[in-house]
Amino acid sequence: MSSQQRKLKDKLKAFIWQEVCASP
Repeated sequence: MSSQQRKLKDKLKAFIWQEVCASP
């Protein structure tokens, strides 16, 4: 896996977690 793909995956993960934490 390329570092770019890895970075994108981490970004997506963080975004999802943000959404999850934001929901009541």
